[in-house]
Amino acid sequence: MEKHWILDGWIDVTGVCEDESWHLASAIKTLVDLGVEYRDAEAYAGFVFHEKAVVKSEDGGILTPEQRQRLRAE
Repeated sequence: MEKHWILDGWIDVTGVCEDESWHLASAIKTLVDLGVEYRDAEAYAGFVFHEKAVVKSEDGGILTPEQRQRLRAE
């Protein structure tokens, strides 16, 4: 089972990307519709896409420390 990245304790960013068939623009729009600021939505969706594409990310991807703090894996 793959891990899912959960934003702010309730938004399953991985699930959003899966629901949007891994279409980045659609995933970003859904995150914005859920109340995430556009810039953050881009970063979180990009991070999850990166994590899906890479076996293991040593540096945590492309998130700022503040953005990374809001995200956890389940």
